[in-house]
Amino acid sequence: MRERNVFGKKLNRVSFVIILVVLFLVLIGARYGMLAILQTRLSALEAEREDLERRIEAVVAASESIAYHEIADIVDELPDAYDQLGIAADLAAARGIAGIVAPDYVETFEDDAVMPFEDDLSDDLRAVRITVSMTVDDADRILAYLEAVEGLDRIFHVESASVDMLSDGAYVSFRLYAFYLEAE
Repeated sequence: MRERNVFGKKLNRVSFVIILVVLFLVLIGARYGMLAILQTRLSALEAEREDLERRIEAVVAASESIAYHEIADIVDELPDAYDQLGIAADLAAARGIAGIVAPDYVETFEDDAVMPFEDDLSDDLRAVRITVSMTVDDADRILAYLEAVEGLDRIFHVESASVDMLSDGAYVSFRLYAFYLEAE
């Protein structure tokens, strides 16, 4: 190997090794710096997750404190006859309260349906199964509809709800029960 370049200047090979060592130290420093930044972000995200979990637990605890009555306790409040038009009017009122305009709204009624409860209840108690399906333009209106149904004077039991999200809204289907006492 040559010790001098074409101009007669002495070649310095040590500078190449020093550059490699400095580059290596910079890369190691960058790696530890990135790890420290990522660890800080991870700690912040974990704290945020814990906060969200606490808030969710508070909401769940608040919803668990709502007192629901057993069906046997409210039997006396039930109507004494099946009134399909009244039920349909109540559901239409709930749609209006929620601000739902659904051209494909469909509701079907099944009188004297199988009771959705396992409890032994009065033989005079009858259930009406109502299936409601519609397309809504805003998915938030679904909860508003259920809250409006809950606020009605008639007693409804929501057995199931399914929601399919669409590009411009949601298609929702509910299975509700209404109850009445069969007149003797």
